Amino acid sequence: MQNVAYRYHVHLIFGFAERDQLDPGVIYNSAMLISDTGQIIGTYRKVHLFDTEQTYFTPGHDYPVFTTKIGRIGMMICYDTFFPEVARTLALKRADLIAISTNWERPRVNDWELCVRARALDNIIPIAAANRIGFDKSLDFFGHSKIIGPLGNPVAAIDTETAGYIHAEIDYQQTEALRHGYYSIYQDAHPETYAQRWAVQGTAYPQIRKRGRMTPSKSAKKCEK
Repeated sequence: MQNVAYRYHVHLIFGFAERDQLDPGVIYNSAMLISDTGQIIGTYRKVHLFDTEQTYFTPGHDYPVFTTKIGRIGMMICYDTFFPEVARTLALKRADLIAISTNWERPRVNDWELCVRARALDNIIPIAAANRIGFDKSLDFFGHSKIIGPLGNPVAAIDTETAGYIHAEIDYQQTEALRHGYYSIYQDAHPETYAQRWAVQGTAYPQIRKRGRMTPSKSAKKCEK
């Protein structure tokens, strides 16, 4: 992959199973960022593991942002997209762009569209989202990769389920102007109120681990009523 990035003079992100160098029994679901000169810039370890991923992988614990010649880049992987806190954390760390790599399958096309566009608008930040295509046993991965502007509008997209590439010009100065204009969400935010539930009371849905995935406990079901 380093040779590919160097040959085509592009920054490249790809997913892989990463074995911990200090503890070989620990494996992460990771994404690596490589520069256009073929140098490894950094790695993100997926925090939110979906379903049976929890059987094989260990969750990461941080959301790094990497400085490159094309801006500051943060990464997310698949299920991370369901958690607005991840994109917000990357934005607060001054990421210019969030890159998301995913394995979303049918019938969740609408979920995919909604999540990636919402994460862009939530934070007034451009997003490049690449989704897998093809079949893996009974799973049908639908593609629809896209680049989304800071207001949640796609500026380039592959609307077909074929392999390909897209490109778009992103103006980071425009993003900053939006944040200091009508969409002044960072100036108007009240973070002291958001942390109360998580830091003091904890989540409203206590979790128990069952067959490799997290499921609501009996006490959580009572809270829903």
